Amino acid sequence: MTTEQLTTEIDDLKKELAKLKETTDEDKKKDFWLKFFSSIFLPLAITASGYWFSQAIKKQDMEQSRDHDAVANQQYQQQMQLSIQNQRLETYKFVTPLLDIMVNNPDPQKRVYAAKVITEVLPNDAPELLKTAITSDPANTKKYQTALDSTQGKLVAGLFSENASTRTNSANDIMVNWYKTASIVPQLVDYALQNMNNANGIFNTVVVLQNMHGSVLKVNKAKIQDFLQKVMKLDNMHNTVTNAKDLYKALNTL
Repeated sequence: MTTEQLTTEIDDLKKELAKLKETTDEDKKKDFWLKFFSSIFLPLAITASGYWFSQAIKKQDMEQSRDHDAVANQQYQQQMQLSIQNQRLETYKFVTPLLDIMVNNPDPQKRVYAAKVITEVLPNDAPELLKTAITSDPANTKKYQTALDSTQGKLVAGLFSENASTRTNSANDIMVNWYKTASIVPQLVDYALQNMNNANGIFNTVVVLQNMHGSVLKVNKAKIQDFLQKVMKLDNMHNTVTNAKDLYKALNTL
């Protein structure tokens, strides 16, 4: 999907949301939420959102530290960026109807479940959204906060998993959904420093950091650069070291 197509998708989505907002037929709204929240749609939507990332890493697995020339690596990074943009759009489409459930649904269990799903797939906006939920549902404050905090450590550890699918899914999740979340970076770096002998995990950590938002990198600049200096001294990890050097150079401009 090109940048122009992405723009068109977003515009169309905004129009549909505006129509839904203006709808006064509550039965239609109710039917829409129920259909969306069915047990069939949820796994299908999550599976579909992973399609873009699967295509982006088709030519280069996240778990392998293989040698690539500068041109191939640059092309891979460009493909990765477009893929991530595509998946962010798909994630936005998926989460939008859940906002109404989280805030307005009379069933507290459904509100907490919706909050959990939003936290998993859209953590960048989750803190503000959960503040709204907590204000309207103070009895479940602890559950909402737990939903917000519980996934970071699991995702970071997943980058170092022995299972290739777990590593790929964790990297995908962080780059698509947590790229503006500053609090995850210290966990990324600290875990990596404790597992420097895990080549797959170190490679994944560097790639994930390369795809974090500039403001997040700036806040954690010193910590990341200390980590990258150690990575650049590693042997037999040419591609990882190359990416680490590129990121270190980029951080110097922040």
